[in-house]
Amino acid sequence: MGEASRMARQPTAAGWIRRTPQRIGIRELRQHASVYVDLAEKGQIVEITNRGRLVARLVPASDPESPLERLIAAGVIAEPEGHGDLLDVEPAPPVPPGRPAVSEVLLRMREEERTDDGGWLPGASRQ
Repeated sequence: MGEASRMARQPTAAGWIRRTPQRIGIRELRQHASVYVDLAEKGQIVEITNRGRLVARLVPASDPESPLERLIAAGVIAEPEGHGDLLDVEPAPPVPPGRPAVSEVLLRMREEERTDDGGWLPGASRQ
């Protein structure tokens, strides 16, 4: 096995797999779908092309680990298209006169939550 081939492979519980995606055309996928599904099951990514243009990826299925990954997998939110910068976030609009700020509402809700437990407050002894 040559150096380039060795660098493009990685060990897994199922054996050695390619780290770089394999590209196939739609016709090849139709004719040998079970082969490529087996490769994905073993951890390999298969890129599918239509007339040479990438149109899809067959990737290993895994259970999303974080809440963010679960929301993306469920289609509730989309993955970010690029890397953002917190400095690009616009400031919140000002609070209208006569209305409480969100932080004040949150503090009140927390106080109510603490006192709804029989008057117990953190740091106080429970008897």
